[in-house]
Amino acid sequence: MCRKEQYETRVIYDGARLYREKCALRIQAFWRGYHVRKWYSNIRKHVPPKDQKLRRRFFEKKFQEMNDSLVQSCSTDVEAFLNDIDRSVAMSHDILRCLDNKYTSVSEMEDKDWLEAQEKAVQRGVQDCPICLNRLSSHNGSSKEDRNVLLLSCSHLFHKPCLQAFELFCQEVKPKCPLCRSHYAKMLVLN
Repeated sequence: MCRKEQYETRVIYDGARLYREKCALRIQAFWRGYHVRKWYSNIRKHVPPKDQKLRRRFFEKKFQEMNDSLVQSCSTDVEAFLNDIDRSVAMSHDILRCLDNKYTSVSEMEDKDWLEAQEKAVQRGVQDCPICLNRLSSHNGSSKEDRNVLLLSCSHLFHKPCLQAFELFCQEVKPKCPLCRSHYAKMLVLN
């Protein structure tokens, strides 16, 4: 200012000190903010907010977390689960059919009733199985094994494996004839 050649110089550290204090305050503020945000997020996890929209979001998030944990804890082998269900349904059908066969056996119908049913079947002159549409004769002229023919009490004729397959896929406890829809007893016809 005075343009003197020899002047007294001294180092002033006030700026550096102020800068260090400002940096320390920023670090402390960040650290305190981090702790407060962590504390607040922990509280938000357990205490629902008072605002309805935030409260709804809070419970949706909680429900989603519970649902995800439940899904993860469950077995993901769906095929094995469905196979178990199919096996138990098949066993139930077999048990019910055994019980049904006990009560609806061939012996309930007398010989004259079976003869009448057989006469009706002959009068119809049906040559083909209504299920597979192949010949009903016990030997079809090929190298395949013989097919047994079943006579139902309603006088309809079927191949034994065809009727068994029909009964297997029938949802009713006591299956009905595929043609006339009446309950039946069955007898093996020897040709």
